Parts: sequence; C-alpha cells; structure tokens
Amino acid sequence: MKRGKELNLTLNHNYKTSVGTVDNKNPKSVYINISTWGEPIFEVEDKKNYENKINKIRRDVRQSLFTNLDGSLFKTKSTIVDLDLRSSGISNDKRSFMCCEAVMFQKKMLPVNSSEMKDELEVLCGKILHDVLETNDDFSFHLKKV
Repeated sequence: MKRGKELNLTLNHNYKTSVGTVDNKNPKSVYINISTWGEPIFEVEDKKNYENKINKIRRDVRQSLFTNLDGSLFKTKSTIVDLDLRSSGISNDKRSFMCCEAVMFQKKMLPVNSSEMKDELEVLCGKILHDVLETNDDFSFHLKKV
C-alpha cells in the first residue's frame, strides 16, 4: 500500500525540485529533493580541490537549512543532508548529475500537502536554490545534460 506523498515544485527553470514524505498518514519526517546538472566553471586539475568544492556546497546547504528552519515546525538538530555529486568524472565542458536531498523531522506531524507545511518547504527550497546554488562561483547548473 502506497502511503507516501510527493509534490513537485517549479521554483527555478534550472532545477527539478520536489518535497514529500514517506508516510503522509504519520508524517514524522519530510524531505526536499533538488536535482540538476552541474558544469564546473573552474579549471579541473586537482581532484582533491574538486572534492573541497563539493563539500563546501554540502556545508552551505546544511547551513542554509539550519538558518532558515522554523523551530516551531521542525526539530532543528535532527536534519540530514545528502549531496550526491561524483568527483571521479568531473571535467571541463561536461555536466555531471547532482542530487541534493534534505530530510527534516517534524514536531507537529503536519501532512506535506497542508498549506502551512507546503509553504514552509517551498520557502526552504527557494532559500537553498537562491542562497547556495545560484550564488555558487564554482559551478553553473542546468536542467538538462546537453
């Protein structure tokens, strides 16, 4: 029996964004999923330098969440951020798939499609897009690989 709920958001033309929960009847946690194709702007020479740039994006996403989480809706210390951008295949003039998923644990157990929760997740997703990804100096992001 399918119990989860996912809502697609159209916040920016360069990113596929969605929010959801695994169990909409008992929504202990909600997630934000952002996927895109990243193209390096810098010269790819040193693999270790590249891994530092990926880790910086992960830290910035986590910091944006902690800064903008509504403490009345979410447990602010229980947040998981998973950023998947492979460092092994990065090269200039080639886009690599990036997926960022953030899981937040709720206090009020609101369904993801309730207006209060949907609005809050939309704001959080918009903040991550604007404050972290759009202002990133190392990558340009695109909806498609081509």
